[in-house]
Amino acid sequence: IKLPVGVDKKIDFLAQNQIVEKIDFIEEIKLKIENYKKQINEIHIDINANNENTKLIKVKDIFEILGEENLTKTYINSNKGKYPVYSGQIENGGVFGYIKNYKYDEVILTWVTYGNSGHVRKRSGKFSVGRNNCGLRPLDKNLDLDYIRFIAEPIFKNNVKGEKQKSLPQSIVKNIEIQIPVDSSGNVDLQAQQEIAKKYKKIKDIKSAINLELDKISSTEIDF
Repeated sequence: IKLPVGVDKKIDFLAQNQIVEKIDFIEEIKLKIENYKKQINEIHIDINANNENTKLIKVKDIFEILGEENLTKTYINSNKGKYPVYSGQIENGGVFGYIKNYKYDEVILTWVTYGNSGHVRKRSGKFSVGRNNCGLRPLDKNLDLDYIRFIAEPIFKNNVKGEKQKSLPQSIVKNIEIQIPVDSSGNVDLQAQQEIAKKYKKIKDIKSAINLELDKISSTEIDF
């Protein structure tokens, strides 16, 4: 262990204390950065707030709810392949493992039902929906899933039940109402959804850019 010493070759306790103070200061800054990131990620801007051409529609009226499958780690290890199994975890893009078969070959939304409840993701290609995760298959071709994802996620999270073991079951989700843009005839307006989704995407990109810069600051090494 390297210790600071004075000109007399004796351990310099004053220098040690100064280094400790600097380390404490840096740790405090890093903690503040993490808090800033948390606040930024939790910011939600309701772009639909002043839009009169919308109507509230229940999830069950515009989506078919797809139940989870009990695809355990043991099953995955015994059936390894190239098709992803999406679970309730949010790490690694929600991929719990890869198997040799798949259940879906389409574009749907999934939401986490247990644990990280309320997180909504868009899935495409060939895949399966595993444990603690359910799917939403659109019943209307004019639904924009990017729009639905941005709009639904904060609503879903607000409907999560429980404190430590949080959950958001199908029985709750099916009756959640989502604000959907409609045209003058009252039909779902695809173009309006797409325009709003682009705005949410820009906000998401800005958040990501800010988080990246904060991470750079947090990871900066300081030579004492």
